[in-house]
Amino acid sequence: MLKYIFFLLCLAVNLVAIGQLHDNTWITGWSLLGGGTKWDVSNHTLSYDSIPICAGISNASMSDAQGNLLFYTNGFQVVNRYNEIMENGDSLNYGQVYQNYPGNPNILGCLALPNSQNSNLYYLFTEKMEYTNSSVAQPIELNYYIVDIDMNNGKGGVLFGGVLLHDTLAQGHLRAIKHANGRDWWVVVPQYRSNKYYLFLVTSSGVYGPYSQNIGPAGKLRDFSGTACFSQLGDKYARYTDDIKLLLMDFDRCNGKFANPLVIPVDSVTPFGGGVAFSPNGRFLYLTNFYTVTQFDLTANDIGQSRDTVAVYDGFMGYAQTSFFHLQLAVDNKIYITSSNGIKYFHIIEQPNNKGDSCTVIQHGLELPTINMGATIPNFPNYRLGALAGSACDTLKTGIVKAEGIRQEVRLYPNPATDKLHISTSGIAEPLTCVLFNAIGQEVRWYALAQPQENSEISLANLPKGVYYCRVLGREKVYYADKIVKE
Repeated sequence: MLKYIFFLLCLAVNLVAIGQLHDNTWITGWSLLGGGTKWDVSNHTLSYDSIPICAGISNASMSDAQGNLLFYTNGFQVVNRYNEIMENGDSLNYGQVYQNYPGNPNILGCLALPNSQNSNLYYLFTEKMEYTNSSVAQPIELNYYIVDIDMNNGKGGVLFGGVLLHDTLAQGHLRAIKHANGRDWWVVVPQYRSNKYYLFLVTSSGVYGPYSQNIGPAGKLRDFSGTACFSQLGDKYARYTDDIKLLLMDFDRCNGKFANPLVIPVDSVTPFGGGVAFSPNGRFLYLTNFYTVTQFDLTANDIGQSRDTVAVYDGFMGYAQTSFFHLQLAVDNKIYITSSNGIKYFHIIEQPNNKGDSCTVIQHGLELPTINMGATIPNFPNYRLGALAGSACDTLKTGIVKAEGIRQEVRLYPNPATDKLHISTSGIAEPLTCVLFNAIGQEVRWYALAQPQENSEISLANLPKGVYYCRVLGREKVYYADKIVKE
């Protein structure tokens, strides 16, 4: 029965895969050090390319739904598919660290998300690094940008969205997962040396937050090492640091809450930590720790005792040690592992859904045309994850559940309405946004409400009769989430 359940989970993931190949193209390398590599994963083609930036350490790229490259970034520059820096795409996160490094020196320090309502617009999230003392650089800001691929006669352009967060953040842990409505996104980043997690809700109309939650253990000493990731179904979150060790939590894609933290002790052999990745079916969690690859069975009664070392470094040298470092699940359902050194190889977990040695780890199994700079592995969420069927969010089609925690400082009337809807905002001073969605979850209206007026009027003219779902949002909270009827 258990095997049958996991088969259904794999099938659910694969059924939504058609036409969502945003993570198909990987970019690594740098032309100043022998050139760059363009890897079309679905077509299994590796090619030399002239990469004008150092695509190392921080690394994200975006392909269209069919898998064709649109742009890529190292957190400092944004480059289009013609290998040209986009208009306004230079000097992102400018500061002292920018002046000292060819690319953002922060593993998983940037990621790109599509706008669900406009295929020409993409969100780009980056962490700004600065020196917290004379020698150590640390993420101190989370910024976002809008990439418009239609700007500049189709060569693309970058617009600054804003500073989302100014705080010291944990390195290597910027991740995203689809909201339970299958359209919006949650972006997650932990605070440095803390058990606080910041979350942002990303919709087609903007980015909302930060929301925060304190849960699980706090990092104390070496919170800069390691990475984090979500399972393919978004119900699990794993985080590894040399300080906390291995942390596993449940995640609710509907309300953006973590639960049930479980700490799994693991050995540490390097102060630079390692990486984590889930198998496509979500049953297994893989941990790299420089010299080993370890598999955990999440269906076991004791997950810690289920640990199985599935690979030990074989001593192969490619300019330097081909150790095990960070991992990324690719569109071919294989997990690729980079090394902590600048070499030309990826390791491969060929069958990550299989238990034990049958997962088949092939060390230095993929040779790249050029050197992979700075342990680079791209930061990709699961773009093919759909709505969570049967959840409250799926029923409402809005991505926000009307709950006890949402205070009714906002009142909409009349309901049902005809051509106009009045919104009363009792004593709220901050700017508000009202967003309307139709019955299948498509955004149909967006209004900036006049503040500090207590009453606003929005037009429903030209909207078809039917049921709509309304959200009234502030900077960091949801004031209203419920149905309205247009007659």
